[in-house]
Amino acid sequence: MNAFDIIPPHESYRFGKLSARAKEEYGKWAEAILRIAEVKSGIGKAITEWASKLNCTEGHVRRKFDEWRTKGSWEVFVNKALAGKDWWETDDVAFPEEFITHVYGLFGRNQRGKCLTQYRVLIRDWRAWQRGDLTRKIPGYDTPPQDCGCGHPDGWSYRNLMRLKPAPQRRLEMALTHQGVAAAMKLLPPIPGSRVGARFLEYVTIDDVWQDRKIIVPGYGSPVRLLQMGAMDYASGVYLKFGLRPELPTDDGTRERLKERDAKELIALMLEEYGYPQDYVMHIICERGTATIREADARALYELSGGRIKVCYTSMEGGLVLVWQESSTGNSRGKAWHESWHNLFHNEMASLPGQVGKDNEHQPMALAAQEKEARSMTTLSHFLSPEQKSRLKLPFSDLTQAHWETLAVVARINHRREHDCEGFDQLLEWKLSGFDMPPQSESALAKIDPAMLEKVEYFPRLETPWERLLKLRAQATFSRIPSWILPRFYEDDHAVKPIEGGRYTFTKRGKTLVFKPANPEDALPEDGKKYLGYCASIDPQVIHLTGEDGAFVATWVREGRISRHDQQALANAIREKTSLLNQTAATVRRQQRDFIEGEERRIRDNVAVLAEAGLIQAPGAPLAQNEVLTPGAAALHAATQIKVDRAKQAAPAPADDCTAQLLAREGKDLLPEDRSY
Repeated sequence: MNAFDIIPPHESYRFGKLSARAKEEYGKWAEAILRIAEVKSGIGKAITEWASKLNCTEGHVRRKFDEWRTKGSWEVFVNKALAGKDWWETDDVAFPEEFITHVYGLFGRNQRGKCLTQYRVLIRDWRAWQRGDLTRKIPGYDTPPQDCGCGHPDGWSYRNLMRLKPAPQRRLEMALTHQGVAAAMKLLPPIPGSRVGARFLEYVTIDDVWQDRKIIVPGYGSPVRLLQMGAMDYASGVYLKFGLRPELPTDDGTRERLKERDAKELIALMLEEYGYPQDYVMHIICERGTATIREADARALYELSGGRIKVCYTSMEGGLVLVWQESSTGNSRGKAWHESWHNLFHNEMASLPGQVGKDNEHQPMALAAQEKEARSMTTLSHFLSPEQKSRLKLPFSDLTQAHWETLAVVARINHRREHDCEGFDQLLEWKLSGFDMPPQSESALAKIDPAMLEKVEYFPRLETPWERLLKLRAQATFSRIPSWILPRFYEDDHAVKPIEGGRYTFTKRGKTLVFKPANPEDALPEDGKKYLGYCASIDPQVIHLTGEDGAFVATWVREGRISRHDQQALANAIREKTSLLNQTAATVRRQQRDFIEGEERRIRDNVAVLAEAGLIQAPGAPLAQNEVLTPGAAALHAATQIKVDRAKQAAPAPADDCTAQLLAREGKDLLPEDRSY
């Protein structure tokens, strides 16, 4: 007997009304239960095997099997939730929209969520209306509908009314009515659902967070809270980039907080370092509040990347909606992994200075005293010298310190080994038994003596998020956004400065930043000409230069200082400067050849005239044609020789030969009146 032989001929039309998914589900379950029923012995083993094939529990299969043996009806194998409206034969009953709204409004009034109780209220109202009580009139009807013989009007059965809306939508509405938005959000699906198979930069979320601490900002007396906006890669779990902004008071009494320009700068920082994938779409998932950008900028990224960068929101239905498409509300659970990362971040930051606690009830006892001390020390610092100011130690960090402290915490989280991230691969580490040594990577195993292999102990571990990023990054190809679009994303931090010595230099928060061309083609030869430079707000690594007309000119890289202990970096820098000097000297010699030759002739002629007048000794040999004398060399030589001659004439007789030789060699200027030379 197969799955379709058990359907009576007169009910085949009902099977035909099932949806395609319901028919497929019916076939699977009917085949499984009928095969189990044919087993003579070992039913438990058969149930276990079919539970594995159907990807469900053994209890579910056993309940379905028992129901089939009890009822013997083919409808046992129909998934009622997937059956579709045709199966329930409700097309002939047209319910007014006002009636459906009234029914589900009535269901929502029961705070315990008991819809059956409210259904009885509906039937009582209908019967009272039939008896003439107009105050119990049912919306959507002009006259009371007639009883169908089942104690209610046609189509008004409890089961049928509960099917007027899909179960997920009904549960969501009930949760929103009874418990509010937070409870309703728990019923919405996160997007995407699994890290398995995700690729690097395929999904990037942007979200803001309050740091649980305060910092000192120059020019403001009281410490202020610090806000942060960061970007996170879903596939690797790496916190890619972040930006900070202190919550500063404004003139109108409000507080300056994160804005659209912070989100734009964050996206620019991320694209500068990582680029975007060539072979698949990069989804930048924003929210509809702070961490978002405008339609024009989103479209610019989309078009410049050939459709590879899409700035999206998460919709209530769980999908992704492009920024320039209409959608009324978003879904914060579309970036649930990012929200959970914030909890780990708060825990790691909890030991840094300036802590305010996770809420008002958990504020540190010393916070008020520390704020008072900081205000007093800030006032007194105006009367201190710069050297004395540098020795002050306040209980709060400044913005630059906070940036580096946050950077260290983020790096620590990105390199953590203890985690339960889904889809990460296992790595093997090893060390030699009985030796005091840190665990080594598996690749280092090839370097040890084969005789020591028997002492190797293995330690499996999950790869870190950063190791996961490097692996996924190597599996794809990435492109860069054109540099001329990036100044559009750096609205907040820019400076107008001239080019001096082939470098672009400006001071930011007391720190001098120097930028240079990354290659000779990007050099700007016009020293003194001013350009507008756009860069990141804290610790920028590149700067984008535009001219007076706003047109993009070049992108320069930051010139970093080299540690005195880094001998290799010092040697490379010296080699680079020597090469640059030689190239410049060769260029200058080519450009100034006629001038240099003329200067050489002039100097040779001056030497000959001075020698002829007896002021200097005639040179023993003529100057070689390729010998270069700097301007003024002849006059300096003559003046020195005259000083030596006059010193010999005016000096007393030397006491011994050593003194005479010293005076002759050094040419000491002994006479005050000769200092005019």
